[in-house]
Amino acid sequence: MDDVKLLASARKNITTTQMKHEYDMLFDALREASTELNQIKELEKTWINTRNHIINRLYHEHKVSMQKIATVCGITRQMVHYICTDKKKEVING
Repeated sequence: MDDVKLLASARKNITTTQMKHEYDMLFDALREASTELNQIKELEKTWINTRNHIINRLYHEHKVSMQKIATVCGITRQMVHYICTDKKKEVING
């Protein structure tokens, strides 16, 4: 009977150790994925700001139509209008 209890205890310890290892591995993977996603978000912000600056210059300085800009960018004309006007600044400033 002692051998059965010892075997059961050993199995429980192995399962607990495996679960702990899996738990640690999953949290490490979650941290890595979150870090990568945050870096992508920062990169995306940089490119969106660059795109918006170019859109503003094309529209205001070179008089390119909003529709043409929208078509090239794959966004709506309304979005180009939003980028080219000070509406977003008004929203931020209240």
